[in-house]
Amino acid sequence: MPAYNYGVENFNKFIISKRTLINNILAIKSRLKTGVLFCACLKANAYSCGAKPIATTIENYVDYFAVNSTSEALEIRSACPAAKIMVLGKTSKENYEICAKNNIDISVCSPTDLKNLKLSSNLNVFLSLNTGMNRYGSNSEKEIKTILKLIKHNKKINLVGAFSHFATGLDNNDNCNKQYNKFCELKKLLPQNIIFSISASGTCYSENFQENMVRVGLNIFAGNAENATNIIKLESKIVHVLKVKKGEYVGYGCTFVAQKDMLVGIVPLGYADGIPRELSNIGKVIINEKIASIVGLVCMDCFMVCLDGIKSKEGTSVLVLGSTNKHKISIYDWAKQTGKSPYSLLTNLDYSRCTYAIE
Repeated sequence: MPAYNYGVENFNKFIISKRTLINNILAIKSRLKTGVLFCACLKANAYSCGAKPIATTIENYVDYFAVNSTSEALEIRSACPAAKIMVLGKTSKENYEICAKNNIDISVCSPTDLKNLKLSSNLNVFLSLNTGMNRYGSNSEKEIKTILKLIKHNKKINLVGAFSHFATGLDNNDNCNKQYNKFCELKKLLPQNIIFSISASGTCYSENFQENMVRVGLNIFAGNAENATNIIKLESKIVHVLKVKKGEYVGYGCTFVAQKDMLVGIVPLGYADGIPRELSNIGKVIINEKIASIVGLVCMDCFMVCLDGIKSKEGTSVLVLGSTNKHKISIYDWAKQTGKSPYSLLTNLDYSRCTYAIE
């Protein structure tokens, strides 16, 4: 992507750190058993970090890409012609031939996915197994045997793997063990020379569950809660400074009242860009190596910060997400402050009104 998008106001920057991105992957791979494949989950536009540029940056460091839909898979295929790509979500039968011709693996979870199927190209499939999360997947011996029979009688279909998904992380090891035991039972029904995968970001560090492929998403982009690493630097500028007198309000709803005369700066990012409205009156940003507080409600297109005691003016940089020599604000900090999932916070970010770059 270009370093500047024509027509975008040049106030906001969404910068991906290539070094941190690759280091996050290498750190995870260092904890995998020998021979375990690494599948990078790039669904939801690579967790809002930019699927195509992320894919081309990390292609040589991973073994597989996972996405949620055919359209996402085709986007990555256009950038990475030789990459292995699997679709984790449901694929419509109208897209089976498209996936086959573009060497995109799909997932199937019931016999109806494969019945009355005519293909002109070979199609690789992963069998989705339901081990207790009760989302996608088959969990009955009868269904699995029927699926295997359908694959056997259709020479255009190749079974390349089987996967499931934990409902919890290692913080609930009892549930993980219960689901893993079910996974092992279902594995016995399948050929043993295929790819097996059940671990994702919340469980990939446990050697007990790694099988021969892990699928990692959030930890690539944000590290984990114990070791948060920012691949994103979301930076803006103060575009306006105003004096607010004691007793005056700031923002919609009059939720903030100035306790003294103060300086307030306007930052042109808001909840339309993915800044959580829940950060109103509690969120923090970094300005000239000092922590500044968000005051008033976060607006659709901007938010306000207290500038008292901070050297600043119009045009001064504001770090919304990212790290400096002294301070760090991560997606996990937002999660603690808002009570929201780091997954939802990350995927709600929208860089369309920012200058975007990987550097």
